Amino acid sequence: NSNTNTWFEYGTSQTLGSTVGYSQSIGSGTSLVNVTTYLSGLQQNTTYYYRAGANNSYGTTYGNIYSFTTLNSQISSSAPFVSTNSCASAILSS
Repeated sequence: NSNTNTWFEYGTSQTLGSTVGYSQSIGSGTSLVNVTTYLSGLQQNTTYYYRAGANNSYGTTYGNIYSFTTLNSQISSSAPFVSTNSCASAILSS
């Protein structure tokens, strides 16, 4: 097994454009691992698209692109939380 690193890509279009959390190491096993990151500076009432990526010595793979829309309101006392479905498997193609 090879040590795997993960990150998130996001942006206001499906071409994404920004990367956060790069090189979060999740080890080298085969168990499911939760990966989280924090975003700041998001615009109000805006749709953002995002996906997770991962790489190790065998290659790089990306998850599906999902979206969320920020609220059109003042900052609240609790931060928004986004959860996606687990990835049961990933296929690397070249």
